[in-house]
Amino acid sequence: MPISKRKNRPKAEIRPPVNAPPTRGHEHGPARAESALKARNDKPAGDDSYASGTHSHRSRLLRFSHRRRFDHAAKLLDPHPDSRVLDYGSGDGYLLERLLPVVPAGHLTAYEPLDYLQEQIKGRFAGQPVALVTNLSDLASRRFDRIACLEVLEHLQPDIVTRTLDTLETILAPGGAIVISVPVEVGPTVLLKYLASRIQKGSTRHMSWSEVLKASFYGSVPRDTEHDFIPHKGFDYCQLRSMLRERFVIERQVFSPVPLLGGLLNAQVLWRMRSRGSGSE
Repeated sequence: MPISKRKNRPKAEIRPPVNAPPTRGHEHGPARAESALKARNDKPAGDDSYASGTHSHRSRLLRFSHRRRFDHAAKLLDPHPDSRVLDYGSGDGYLLERLLPVVPAGHLTAYEPLDYLQEQIKGRFAGQPVALVTNLSDLASRRFDRIACLEVLEHLQPDIVTRTLDTLETILAPGGAIVISVPVEVGPTVLLKYLASRIQKGSTRHMSWSEVLKASFYGSVPRDTEHDFIPHKGFDYCQLRSMLRERFVIERQVFSPVPLLGGLLNAQVLWRMRSRGSGSE
Protein backbone atom coordinates (compact mmCIF):
# COMPACT_ATOMS: atom_id res chain seq x y z
CA MET A 1 0.00 0.00 0.00
CA PRO A 2 1.60 3.29 -1.07
CA ILE A 3 2.37 5.78 1.65
CA SER A 4 1.26 9.31 0.92
CA LYS A 5 3.90 12.00 1.20
CA ARG A 6 3.50 14.75 3.72
CA LYS A 7 4.78 18.27 3.54
CA ASN A 8 8.33 18.76 4.69
CA ARG A 9 8.58 20.30 8.12
CA PRO A 10 11.55 21.41 10.14
CA LYS A 11 13.10 18.99 12.59
CA ALA A 12 11.80 19.45 16.11
CA GLU A 13 14.18 20.71 18.76
CA ILE A 14 14.43 18.79 22.00
CA ARG A 15 13.22 21.48 24.34
CA PRO A 16 10.05 22.38 26.24
CA PRO A 17 7.50 24.50 24.36
CA VAL A 18 7.51 28.23 25.04
CA ASN A 19 4.53 29.48 27.08
CA ALA A 20 2.94 26.05 27.00
CA PRO A 21 0.32 25.31 29.66
CA PRO A 22 1.42 23.08 32.54
CA THR A 23 0.86 19.36 32.22
CA ARG A 24 0.63 16.62 34.83
CA GLY A 25 3.00 17.47 37.66
CA HIS A 26 3.53 20.93 36.04
CA GLU A 27 6.32 19.45 33.92
CA HIS A 28 7.11 20.35 30.33
CA GLY A 29 8.63 18.56 27.35
CA PRO A 30 11.66 16.42 28.17
CA ALA A 31 11.04 16.56 31.93
CA ARG A 32 7.59 15.07 31.56
CA ALA A 33 8.78 12.45 29.10
CA GLU A 34 11.45 11.40 31.59
CA SER A 35 8.87 11.36 34.40
CA ALA A 36 6.70 9.01 32.36
CA LEU A 37 9.60 6.61 31.86
CA LYS A 38 10.58 6.86 35.51
CA ALA A 39 7.03 5.93 36.50
CA ARG A 40 7.63 2.40 35.18
CA ASN A 41 8.81 1.31 38.60
CA ASP A 42 9.96 2.68 41.90
CA LYS A 43 12.50 0.03 42.85
CA PRO A 44 15.70 0.25 44.85
CA ALA A 45 19.07 -0.02 43.13
CA GLY A 46 19.95 -3.63 42.37
CA ASP A 47 16.36 -4.75 41.92
CA ASP A 48 16.10 -7.30 39.10
CA SER A 49 12.44 -6.70 38.23
CA TYR A 50 13.25 -5.66 34.66
CA ALA A 51 15.17 -8.85 33.90
CA SER A 52 12.72 -11.08 35.76
CA GLY A 53 9.83 -9.53 33.85
CA THR A 54 11.46 -9.80 30.44
CA HIS A 55 14.52 -11.67 29.16
CA SER A 56 14.99 -13.68 32.38
CA HIS A 57 11.35 -14.38 33.18
CA ARG A 58 10.74 -17.51 35.25
CA SER A 59 8.19 -18.69 32.68
CA ARG A 60 9.87 -20.43 29.77
CA LEU A 61 7.15 -19.23 27.41
CA LEU A 62 7.41 -15.57 28.42
CA ARG A 63 11.20 -15.73 28.56
CA PHE A 64 11.20 -17.15 25.01
CA SER A 65 8.82 -14.43 23.83
CA HIS A 66 10.90 -11.58 25.22
CA ARG A 67 14.21 -12.99 24.02
CA ARG A 68 12.80 -13.44 20.53
CA ARG A 69 11.79 -9.78 20.60
CA PHE A 70 15.40 -8.84 21.31
CA ASP A 71 16.57 -11.23 18.58
CA HIS A 72 14.33 -9.57 16.02
CA ALA A 73 15.30 -6.09 17.19
CA ALA A 74 19.02 -6.83 16.82
CA LYS A 75 18.51 -8.24 13.33
CA LEU A 76 16.36 -5.31 12.23
CA LEU A 77 18.89 -2.81 13.56
CA ASP A 78 21.57 -4.55 11.48
CA PRO A 79 24.36 -2.27 12.74
CA HIS A 80 27.82 -1.99 11.26
CA PRO A 81 31.03 -1.84 13.33
CA ASP A 82 31.13 1.94 12.87
CA SER A 83 27.43 2.50 13.63
CA ARG A 84 26.53 4.84 16.48
CA VAL A 85 23.75 3.00 18.31
CA LEU A 86 21.24 4.33 20.85
CA ASP A 87 18.88 2.22 22.94
CA TYR A 88 16.13 4.65 24.03
CA GLY A 89 14.61 3.37 27.28
CA SER A 90 17.38 0.82 27.63
CA GLY A 91 16.16 -1.06 30.70
CA ASP A 92 19.15 -3.01 32.02
CA GLY A 93 21.15 -2.74 28.79
CA TYR A 94 20.39 -6.27 27.59
CA LEU A 95 19.92 -5.29 23.93
CA LEU A 96 23.16 -3.32 23.76
CA GLU A 97 25.06 -6.24 25.27
CA ARG A 98 23.77 -8.41 22.45
CA LEU A 99 25.20 -5.94 19.92
CA LEU A 100 28.73 -6.01 21.39
CA PRO A 101 29.99 -8.76 19.04
CA VAL A 102 29.31 -6.38 16.13
CA VAL A 103 29.52 -2.84 17.50
CA PRO A 104 32.41 -1.62 19.70
CA ALA A 105 31.32 -0.59 23.19
CA GLY A 106 32.43 2.97 22.52
CA HIS A 107 29.75 3.30 19.83
CA LEU A 108 26.90 2.20 22.10
CA THR A 109 24.69 4.58 24.10
CA ALA A 110 21.96 3.74 26.61
CA TYR A 111 19.32 6.32 27.48
CA GLU A 112 17.72 5.30 30.78
CA PRO A 113 16.27 7.82 33.28
CA LEU A 114 15.41 5.29 35.99
CA ASP A 115 17.99 5.20 38.80
CA TYR A 116 17.98 1.50 39.63
CA LEU A 117 18.25 0.54 35.96
CA GLN A 118 21.14 2.96 35.52
CA GLU A 119 22.98 1.00 38.20
CA GLN A 120 22.28 -2.26 36.38
CA ILE A 121 23.59 -0.80 33.12
CA LYS A 122 26.75 0.35 34.88
CA GLY A 123 27.21 -3.13 36.32
CA ARG A 124 26.59 -4.87 33.00
CA PHE A 125 29.15 -2.73 31.18
CA ALA A 126 31.69 -2.24 33.97
CA GLY A 127 35.06 -1.35 32.46
CA GLN A 128 33.59 -0.83 28.99
CA PRO A 129 33.08 2.59 27.36
CA VAL A 130 29.32 2.25 26.81
CA ALA A 131 27.80 5.72 27.23
CA LEU A 132 24.95 6.11 29.73
CA VAL A 133 22.66 9.12 29.22
CA THR A 134 20.28 9.88 32.07
CA ASN A 135 18.86 13.25 30.95
CA LEU A 136 16.90 13.54 27.74
CA SER A 137 18.28 16.99 26.99
CA ASP A 138 21.77 15.49 26.75
CA LEU A 139 20.72 13.71 23.55
CA ALA A 140 19.87 16.95 21.73
CA SER A 141 23.28 17.44 20.12
CA ARG A 142 23.88 13.75 19.37
CA ARG A 143 23.12 11.86 16.15
CA PHE A 144 22.79 8.10 15.86
CA ASP A 145 22.93 5.71 12.91
CA ARG A 146 20.76 3.14 14.69
CA ILE A 147 18.10 3.78 17.33
CA ALA A 148 16.08 1.16 19.21
CA CYS A 149 12.96 2.08 21.18
CA LEU A 150 11.50 -1.16 22.51
CA GLU A 151 8.29 -1.46 24.52
CA VAL A 152 8.20 2.22 25.49
CA LEU A 153 5.64 4.12 23.41
CA GLU A 154 2.63 2.05 24.49
CA HIS A 155 3.03 3.37 28.02
CA LEU A 156 3.05 7.09 27.18
CA GLN A 157 0.33 9.70 26.95
CA PRO A 158 -0.49 10.68 23.32
CA ASP A 159 1.25 14.06 23.56
CA ILE A 160 4.34 12.43 25.07
CA VAL A 161 4.37 9.89 22.22
CA THR A 162 4.45 12.85 19.81
CA ARG A 163 7.30 14.49 21.72
CA THR A 164 9.23 11.23 21.83
CA LEU A 165 8.87 10.73 18.09
CA ASP A 166 10.02 14.33 17.59
CA THR A 167 13.14 13.50 19.58
CA LEU A 168 13.84 10.25 17.76
CA GLU A 169 13.35 11.88 14.38
CA THR A 170 15.72 14.70 15.33
CA ILE A 171 18.58 12.55 16.60
CA LEU A 172 18.42 9.95 13.80
CA ALA A 173 21.38 10.56 11.49
CA PRO A 174 20.82 10.85 7.72
CA GLY A 175 20.61 7.38 6.22
CA GLY A 176 20.08 5.86 9.67
CA ALA A 177 17.45 3.39 10.81
CA ILE A 178 15.18 3.20 13.82
CA VAL A 179 13.53 0.10 15.26
CA ILE A 180 10.41 0.44 17.39
CA SER A 181 8.57 -2.40 19.10
CA VAL A 182 5.25 -2.38 20.94
CA PRO A 183 2.94 -5.11 22.25
CA VAL A 184 0.03 -6.53 20.28
CA GLU A 185 -3.02 -5.79 22.43
CA VAL A 186 -5.80 -6.30 19.88
CA GLY A 187 -7.09 -9.50 18.30
CA PRO A 188 -7.02 -13.13 19.48
CA THR A 189 -3.58 -12.73 21.08
CA VAL A 190 -5.19 -10.62 23.84
CA LEU A 191 -7.14 -13.63 25.11
CA LEU A 192 -4.00 -15.78 25.10
CA LYS A 193 -2.03 -13.11 26.97
CA TYR A 194 -4.80 -12.75 29.53
CA LEU A 195 -4.99 -16.49 30.17
CA ALA A 196 -1.19 -16.80 30.37
CA SER A 197 -1.07 -13.91 32.82
CA ARG A 198 -3.72 -15.51 35.03
CA ILE A 199 -1.88 -18.83 35.01
CA GLN A 200 1.62 -17.40 35.57
CA LYS A 201 0.91 -14.55 37.95
CA GLY A 202 -2.70 -14.75 39.03
CA SER A 203 -3.00 -11.32 37.42
CA THR A 204 -5.97 -9.89 35.52
CA ARG A 205 -3.65 -7.61 33.47
CA HIS A 206 -5.88 -4.69 34.54
CA MET A 207 -8.72 -5.98 32.34
CA SER A 208 -12.15 -7.43 32.93
CA TRP A 209 -13.39 -10.46 31.01
CA SER A 210 -15.69 -8.25 28.95
CA GLU A 211 -12.76 -6.00 28.01
CA VAL A 212 -10.62 -9.01 27.10
CA LEU A 213 -13.33 -10.39 24.81
CA LYS A 214 -13.95 -6.99 23.24
CA ALA A 215 -10.24 -6.45 22.52
CA SER A 216 -9.94 -10.02 21.20
CA PHE A 217 -12.47 -9.13 18.51
CA TYR A 218 -10.68 -5.85 17.70
CA GLY A 219 -13.07 -3.73 19.71
CA SER A 220 -11.98 -0.47 21.33
CA VAL A 221 -11.18 -0.68 25.05
CA PRO A 222 -10.68 2.55 27.04
CA ARG A 223 -7.17 3.23 28.25
CA ASP A 224 -6.19 4.09 31.82
CA THR A 225 -4.84 7.59 31.26
CA GLU A 226 -4.93 8.97 34.80
CA HIS A 227 -1.17 8.66 35.12
CA ASP A 228 1.72 9.50 32.81
CA PHE A 229 2.72 5.82 32.59
CA ILE A 230 -0.17 3.87 31.04
CA PRO A 231 -0.70 0.08 31.23
CA HIS A 232 -1.12 -2.00 28.07
CA LYS A 233 -4.90 -2.19 28.22
CA GLY A 234 -6.55 -0.67 25.17
CA PHE A 235 -3.32 -0.03 23.26
CA ASP A 236 -3.76 -0.42 19.49
CA TYR A 237 -0.54 -0.84 17.53
CA CYS A 238 -2.38 -0.02 14.28
CA GLN A 239 -3.00 3.54 15.48
CA LEU A 240 0.67 3.97 16.33
CA ARG A 241 1.67 2.56 12.95
CA SER A 242 -0.42 5.27 11.27
CA MET A 243 1.47 7.91 13.29
CA LEU A 244 4.80 6.40 12.33
CA ARG A 245 3.92 6.43 8.64
CA GLU A 246 3.47 10.17 8.80
CA ARG A 247 7.10 10.60 9.88
CA PHE A 248 9.05 7.61 8.65
CA VAL A 249 9.23 5.13 5.81
CA ILE A 250 8.47 1.70 7.24
CA GLU A 251 10.90 -0.68 5.57
CA ARG A 252 9.95 -3.85 7.45
CA GLN A 253 7.27 -5.03 9.85
CA VAL A 254 7.94 -8.16 11.92
CA PHE A 255 5.66 -9.84 14.41
CA SER A 256 7.25 -11.67 17.33
CA PRO A 257 7.90 -14.30 18.58
CA VAL A 258 6.67 -16.25 15.49
CA PRO A 259 6.54 -13.95 12.44
CA LEU A 260 4.59 -16.41 10.29
CA LEU A 261 1.57 -16.06 12.59
CA GLY A 262 1.26 -12.36 11.84
CA GLY A 263 -0.76 -10.16 14.16
CA LEU A 264 -3.25 -12.86 15.15
CA LEU A 265 -1.19 -14.89 17.62
CA ASN A 266 1.92 -12.87 18.43
CA ALA A 267 2.93 -10.84 21.44
CA GLN A 268 4.79 -7.94 19.83
CA VAL A 269 5.25 -6.09 16.56
CA LEU A 270 8.48 -4.41 15.43
CA TRP A 271 9.11 -1.89 12.67
CA ARG A 272 12.36 -0.92 11.00
CA MET A 273 12.11 2.61 9.60
CA ARG A 274 14.09 5.44 8.08
CA SER A 275 13.35 9.14 7.85
CA ARG A 276 11.38 10.42 4.90
CA GLY A 277 13.68 11.93 2.33
CA SER A 278 16.59 9.90 3.67
CA GLY A 279 18.15 7.47 1.27
CA SER A 280 18.73 3.89 2.38
CA GLU A 281 22.27 2.80 3.19
